[in-house]
Amino acid sequence: MDFIESIKEKNIHIVGICGAETSAIARHLSRSGCTRLTLHDFNTPDDFKKIFDISHIAHPKEERQRILDATLNIDAAKYFKNDYLKNIMDADIIFVGQNWFNYTFNKPALIDAKLKGIPLVTITELYFGLIKAPIIGVTGTNGKTTTANMIRHILERNREAASNSVYFSGNDRYSRQILDDAANIREDDAVVLELSNRQLAPLEASPHIAVITNIARDHIEEHGSFENYINVKRKLFEFQGDSDFAIINHDDDIAKGFADTVRSKVFFYSLRSLPLADCAFLQDDSLYAVAGGKKIRLFTAGDLKLRGEHNISNALAASLAALIRGVSPGIISDAMTDFTGVKSRLEFVREVSGIKFYNDISSTSPHASIAAINSFTEPVIWIGGGMDKDMDFVELCGIVNDRVKSAILLPGTATDRISELLTNYSGVSDLHEAVKVAYDTAAAGDVVVLSPAAANFFTLYASGKNGYNRIVKKLRRK
Repeated sequence: MDFIESIKEKNIHIVGICGAETSAIARHLSRSGCTRLTLHDFNTPDDFKKIFDISHIAHPKEERQRILDATLNIDAAKYFKNDYLKNIMDADIIFVGQNWFNYTFNKPALIDAKLKGIPLVTITELYFGLIKAPIIGVTGTNGKTTTANMIRHILERNREAASNSVYFSGNDRYSRQILDDAANIREDDAVVLELSNRQLAPLEASPHIAVITNIARDHIEEHGSFENYINVKRKLFEFQGDSDFAIINHDDDIAKGFADTVRSKVFFYSLRSLPLADCAFLQDDSLYAVAGGKKIRLFTAGDLKLRGEHNISNALAASLAALIRGVSPGIISDAMTDFTGVKSRLEFVREVSGIKFYNDISSTSPHASIAAINSFTEPVIWIGGGMDKDMDFVELCGIVNDRVKSAILLPGTATDRISELLTNYSGVSDLHEAVKVAYDTAAAGDVVVLSPAAANFFTLYASGKNGYNRIVKKLRRK
């Protein structure tokens, strides 16, 4: 009996149905014949549509309305703000979003339910339970979104040769969930999942091809210690067998150490030459892969449209995943050299008065922002700030002091710590002011980079009409 069949008669509660993950779960379970459903959301009925639209921005407007209607029309008890989590302790199973524990209104009820032994299940666990096709899973503190999208881009370019479909689920609001498609995914299709630490934590399965980009100090407030965070990332490989594959960054000492305990076939990748039978590396400005002792030249690093050494590293990992899937080196080269990047990941927004503006708002850790700043040889004006996650900002601030022409910080607990380590910065109150100060400070040939290095920047300063791209596109020439 499969998982859905085993829970059809159970009392099922789904928490936070305005979210992309949990609304997809609700629709899937309803379609699958689960009849004892209870849906919860902390928003009021009047606010629900607005929040739903924000959470489902990956869908076109008409499709958002369709799935909103489908979600609200599910035959189930529905409890909104005033009755949120009503009767939750009566549940046999509770479906939650990956970030449920970071919302105070979920505590202590969901924690008590978990302690009582009621399973709390995420969409990622459903993916691994329902999808029959081999899964490519990508994690890492930084670079996982770009690497996962690189893999998707290559596999989509290869669709005609492989005669299959490609399914992708990312870890941000710009990626749609694929649970609605689960029933249509065939065993020879390609599935790529970007996996966060939150998705890995409860997981008791591993992808067929597991890719890790790097590990840096992050999310300590969620896991209690850096060691616990590392162990969650290690789970990516925990359930692999000898017919699976691990793709590991040889340049990251912590990730490299994972190879000592994995049971799968290991492929390392590096920005330096590697004397290994199965690997990928950079040599003389070209990317190479070695499989079974045979060296294959893939493409020239200078042909990548993305800036920064970190994106060369991401490209090596993606190329290895594609080679293992059977994609030809020619298709990999064609796909990688026309890959233009991911929204909000060092995304080029506009050039005005000779000043180039980049949006790297998804970089919410110091290491990610270091990679962004180091991607440029031009003078950089950096916009950052936000909330602290028990991070180490010393290295970032040293680079900002040495390399950045001007630093502009928005308020937050992380900003309080960063500002103490900077020799000079401008404090501003909102994103409109930050862009104005940056534009007034910049000269032709400079780049302005929004890269928060901290948490909650989007929620605090850049949602809706206050979006960075919108503000930049309204700038007039000097």
